[in-house]
Amino acid sequence: FLSLGLHEFDVLKSAEVNDFRWKMRVLCEEVAREREKKSWQEKVLYQFPMRLESSKELPPMISKKLRDNNLVILVRFENTENSFTFCVHHLTTPRELLQQVLAKKAHTTGQQEERVEDYALKICGQEEYLLGEYPLSQFKYMRGMLSKDMIPQLVTVSITSILVEADDPYVNIESLETKRMKSGTLTSRRRPKTSCSWSVEEQFSFRVNAVQKLNCDQVEVGVQAGLFHGGEALCEPQKTKEKLAIDGEVQWEEDLQFDIEMCDVARMTRLCLVIYEMSKNAKGTRTRKYKGGKQDLYINPLAWVNTTVYDFKNQLKMGSITLYMWTYAEDLQAEDLLHPLGTVVSNPNVENATALTITFHKYHCENLVMYPSIEKVLEYAAKDASQESSSAPTAIPHASKMYLEQVRQICARDPLHQMHEQDKELLWYLRHDCRYHLPHSLPKLLSCVKWNEHKDIAQMLSILKRWPQLPPENALELLDYAYADQYVRKYSVECLRALSDEDLLLYLLQLVQALKHESYLYCDLVEFLLRRALHNQTIGHYLFWHLRSEMHVPSVSVRFGLILEAYCRGSIEHMKSLQRQMEAINKLKSINESIKHKKEPRERIKLAMHDTLLRNHNMDVLSNLQNPLDPSVRCKQLKVRKCKFMDSKMKPLWLVFDNNDMYGENIYFIFKIGDDLRQDMLTLQMIRIMDKLWKDEGLDLRMNPYSCISLDKRMGLIQVVLHSDTIANIQKDKGLFTATSTFKKGSLLAWLKDHNPDEKSLNKAIEEFTLSCAGYCVTTYVLGIADRHSDNIMVKTNGQLFHIDFGHILGHFKEKFGIRRERCPFVLTHDFVHVITKGQKQQCQEFNRFQQYCEQAFQILRRKGSFILSLFAMMLSTGIPELTSVKDLDYLRETLVLDLSEQEALKHFRSKFDEALRNSWKTSVNWARRERWYRRELFVDLLFTEMTAATGDLPFFGSSFEGKSFSLAHDPGKKRGLCSEMTKTLSTATISAALGCALPAGFNFSVLNVPQSILQDFCNTTISAKLDRPLTHKELELIWSSIVAIFLFGGMIGAGVAGWICNLMGRRRSLLFNQLFGLGAAVLFLGSKSADSIEMIFLGRILAGFYSGFTFGAVPVYLTEISPLPLRGALGVIQQLGLNFGILVAQVLGLKIFLGTEEYWNYLLGFFAIPIILFSILLYFCPESPKYLYIIKEDHAAALNGVTLL
Repeated sequence: FLSLGLHEFDVLKSAEVNDFRWKMRVLCEEVAREREKKSWQEKVLYQFPMRLESSKELPPMISKKLRDNNLVILVRFENTENSFTFCVHHLTTPRELLQQVLAKKAHTTGQQEERVEDYALKICGQEEYLLGEYPLSQFKYMRGMLSKDMIPQLVTVSITSILVEADDPYVNIESLETKRMKSGTLTSRRRPKTSCSWSVEEQFSFRVNAVQKLNCDQVEVGVQAGLFHGGEALCEPQKTKEKLAIDGEVQWEEDLQFDIEMCDVARMTRLCLVIYEMSKNAKGTRTRKYKGGKQDLYINPLAWVNTTVYDFKNQLKMGSITLYMWTYAEDLQAEDLLHPLGTVVSNPNVENATALTITFHKYHCENLVMYPSIEKVLEYAAKDASQESSSAPTAIPHASKMYLEQVRQICARDPLHQMHEQDKELLWYLRHDCRYHLPHSLPKLLSCVKWNEHKDIAQMLSILKRWPQLPPENALELLDYAYADQYVRKYSVECLRALSDEDLLLYLLQLVQALKHESYLYCDLVEFLLRRALHNQTIGHYLFWHLRSEMHVPSVSVRFGLILEAYCRGSIEHMKSLQRQMEAINKLKSINESIKHKKEPRERIKLAMHDTLLRNHNMDVLSNLQNPLDPSVRCKQLKVRKCKFMDSKMKPLWLVFDNNDMYGENIYFIFKIGDDLRQDMLTLQMIRIMDKLWKDEGLDLRMNPYSCISLDKRMGLIQVVLHSDTIANIQKDKGLFTATSTFKKGSLLAWLKDHNPDEKSLNKAIEEFTLSCAGYCVTTYVLGIADRHSDNIMVKTNGQLFHIDFGHILGHFKEKFGIRRERCPFVLTHDFVHVITKGQKQQCQEFNRFQQYCEQAFQILRRKGSFILSLFAMMLSTGIPELTSVKDLDYLRETLVLDLSEQEALKHFRSKFDEALRNSWKTSVNWARRERWYRRELFVDLLFTEMTAATGDLPFFGSSFEGKSFSLAHDPGKKRGLCSEMTKTLSTATISAALGCALPAGFNFSVLNVPQSILQDFCNTTISAKLDRPLTHKELELIWSSIVAIFLFGGMIGAGVAGWICNLMGRRRSLLFNQLFGLGAAVLFLGSKSADSIEMIFLGRILAGFYSGFTFGAVPVYLTEISPLPLRGALGVIQQLGLNFGILVAQVLGLKIFLGTEEYWNYLLGFFAIPIILFSILLYFCPESPKYLYIIKEDHAAALNGVTLL
């Protein structure tokens, strides 16, 4: 269930693990006791949390949609078809609405009015209840429905039908306390004497003992070590002498001493180590040139490991420890030798990992060396401040306006901007003014602290205790890897406590990743997340899956496993629900694996999939479970007949469930294996955050970030967006499937008119399109979302545009031969502009309004640029391929132009807007080119794999989300299922192409080999008679070589024009046309002897070469396009078989017992005319290529007829 057995935690025998488990049990027991005391309503809200806006005040964009400040609400009654419509004031509470509902029901039915306390209002289709004294308009559901111009639908339910789960009493913690006592150090039994590390003035040093299991032999290796706090080096790194590794082992026993005193080693300091080899060759990007006397050598890193200097109890580590190292192949982020951002956890694969043994020195002969507590640190800071009265901070700000303005400018720079030393000194000197005037400058101030001087650390922690609370969005940055100090991170968590549950869910992805930057298992962030999860089951749901999806990562498996254990033990009933989801996911995984490798016809695989799903044990597992994408929605039962698999390589499952609420809509999602969905999750989360930033400023751009969740390694779920289609399908539909459909600007508007027939609905759809198009233009530009082709952009029938498939972000654009395919800042085609302007000229009021939306959206994001950068920086530890280093964040800095003024930035964006509009034709060209390639490559596959005996629909693989389909009109009497066996027509066409084309070509390849001497005598005799002298040996060799080589000249011409002629005449007719050249060559060969003409042999060889070259270009195309997918591999080699068979025939017939004689050599050369004539007759009656008929000729009926014949 947790992917790591709970007994494995016991096997670790780690004092830190046991201490963490004990603390978590204490925490969870405390929460469990609080939960037992909660009222019924509080228990309902824990299990079914309400989604509320932070303020009762309605934003203008919502309030203008009210009718005289009233809401129109449709209310149903549980298990009945009765419903009533109410018009109530938007400040009406759920209780007040419920009173009206019950009164209306009593009046209608004539029964006695029931008590309000016995009922509750539930959102239709969801397990979310409207409780408490909040106005209806404060519920997110209500505002969402208002923004869509839809009527909210509620269900009146009896409180007895609301199943509130009763958690089992939390398990007693005495057993774990015993383990904690046994596994602890001496501090558990007796308290030893301790000394403060700040009193130790010796330089920090440790001993490198030995290394084992190195993956190298007979090479010189060394160890380099460095001390880091966050990503900042505290002193110069040190390294050992290089020694020869023998059988993967090296003994050093060498002390490394650093230029830093023990008292100045910060609490969260990491000791980073790397083993490197000395090599004559550079290997990879991390290789460094050796700066010693051996100038021809390179330093190539082999393995790395990090460890903390202090343990989890503030105690300085001492004695020998063995660290199991990570190879650089397992880590994609490191570019330098040392890797301070890597985990401090040793490689759990102890059997195969390189083992490095080091020894920490003991700085006191009797006492343990401890880092001072926060109380002692503050005492030290106060004492230091009193001794330095000249520079002592005062409560009154003392900076001048000029200096304050300079500080403001420094703090306004983005987080990635490198500060100069002068700026750091100024900021540190005015630190108290920063606290008083510029609290948001805290991240900048922390980067000014000298973390290798304990005096600065004490002063910083002292001022931090008095620092005002930051807004949660600003405090998030302090959980980045750069801020390692535990009290800084504790301060950040304290600020995050002000986050609402909805905002916490918005940033949960980053908070989970921030756990990877913690040096120890227990920290304030873990406690914060667990407490919030144990008070809100929705938070617990997403926390579980964010942790569970990375349990396969060795560096976090123990940490995340322990947190999962704590949560599941603290919420027993929710654990049962999560376990049921896990069982369903595993069942879907096995079903997907079973169909992924099948080579049978599509319909047969689909039927087998349905049969598997319909089995009782599968139906039981796949019913009555929460939707992992949205836990407020419960899946009742799988609708098997609507389920299918999609056409991509990994065959994702398209699943449809009945909603547990009889009034709710069906639940659709895609189960996908083989793709890493974490990048999609991050991109969609950033779109949600941008949407929130815009809405906070009163700008609703009608964004549609669908749900997506990663469940395990390369496995996850994607929400299906109903009532939508891709731009590609719309253009094909309205562009009548022509090659220029991507250039026709009326197709999208015509499609919207089809779905919005009246003027009011059409204007609403165009407004939705305009707003959403503006939002996604800015989003894709700022985030650098690439691969924006017409299959990755969709439109809903209500006009909302949205993007899908975020496989390339942050400017990682696709290139071919070093040239970027996408050169527009964002997609804004003429088709889009045609919709925005309602078919009018570009420079109209509607288009100007659209541009204003874009500019306003960009300016809002730019003002929050530092916040956006910090969110991405927190995700560097995920291992997402396109977000691995700080360099990847430079793209965001470039698009947000944070170094420019507001006016300059706006001018820059306007230039990008004009560029996108001016170069929109390039986007259309790219789309047309991709569409043509796509149709050419996939059409025959789809024709053969999608034709069924039941329907005439041919699903067209345009969107990985919707699986849209179009129909081809054809004769129902000719419908037939896919057959992977050879039909008569297909066999005839294959044999005709192989024996009638490929065999003669192979024949001409080798026909001259056996009768070479006979033909040379003929050439000598013929030319000598004309010249009246015998030919010299060199002249004869030249003539014979020309006869042989000129065949290749003809072949080059034939192969060069084959594609053009095939497209011009068709595949079958071009093959018949080519047979004329073969027959012409045969006639010339046959008549050359009687005419005594060597010229006829020359011309015949040219024609035979043309014939053979053309054959090699045309036959594979024809065979590939007429063969069904299951037989394509087998039929693809038929040409080679025909070629080889022709070579064999030529060699056999060239023997003297057959045609290799002076009398019959001309018949030998012309023999290939026989198979040409015979099989040309058969080829004439074979069908044309369906792909050629459909794509080139655009004759859909003929294409379908050809498929049925084949």
